[in-house]
Amino acid sequence: MINGKGAFTIGNGGIVAIALIAIIVAIFLFLFLGNGSLSNSSSSSNSNDAIKNSSAPYIELKYDEWIIDPLNVHIIVNENTQEQSKKYLDDTINAINKWSYLLKEYSGNYDSWNFKITTSIDEPSQYTQFEKDKSTRNIVIELVGELEGYECSSYFGYSDREFSDTSPDTPEISAKVFTSCPDDSNPYSKDNDLPHDLVYSTVSHEFGHILGLGHAHNIDGDLMCSIEEDEESGNSFESCYKDRSKKIEPSESDIKALIYKYKENGFKTPNRELEVEGEEGEEKQAEYKFKIENS
Repeated sequence: MINGKGAFTIGNGGIVAIALIAIIVAIFLFLFLGNGSLSNSSSSSNSNDAIKNSSAPYIELKYDEWIIDPLNVHIIVNENTQEQSKKYLDDTINAINKWSYLLKEYSGNYDSWNFKITTSIDEPSQYTQFEKDKSTRNIVIELVGELEGYECSSYFGYSDREFSDTSPDTPEISAKVFTSCPDDSNPYSKDNDLPHDLVYSTVSHEFGHILGLGHAHNIDGDLMCSIEEDEESGNSFESCYKDRSKKIEPSESDIKALIYKYKENGFKTPNRELEVEGEEGEEKQAEYKFKIENS
């Protein structure tokens, strides 16, 4: 109604009507847009589950396994970059021994988880070493400088897994770790040398693969974080973030995943039977996702 001064006012009856309308609207909003949602409850729940599952922390486990202890590890300093690469020999040995130390500590088994390490300088390539003496060299790691910058511009090392006819479940593994990279190809290089902490972390990461770990996902700072490629889009993404400018050690999650795989008795059998969905494939490298406790 309009008062004598031309201002818009509301009588008592209008106030009651407006209050009733407000209550009805509030009830409607609560039922259909709030906790009582009927039309979107299912899709909303599925969406939340999908987000939760996609961000759940886990570490991949490889299906193949080691069944001997100690493991024989041979480290080669490539002859073509001998003077530069041999400076990182101690870093490599220390990174390998750190795995042994942590596995013993966490499992409480100080008689297992052993690595017998040998070294050599002036050898041409790790790829000739298995044919040389497979009985004493289960694992060969090569330290080599990257002179051209083709590979080290994208990654700092990699490992290859091979399987023999006599022991199809046990891999024979070679790994390559770069010790130098041209400064214009890699932001971490200084006078073409890669930092000792970076080489140490790379050796430790590759050795995690050698022991049977895949990559860590959604565990920021973990040693086994990596850059992967989406199978559908082809785009690269980080499985989790880690600061590559710092020295990175195996995490508690990494160690627990390996103890889950091998049990407390180390590499000696029996090991845990990992369930593998679908065909195992010729190389038996199917991955098993080890969920992190309290995730």
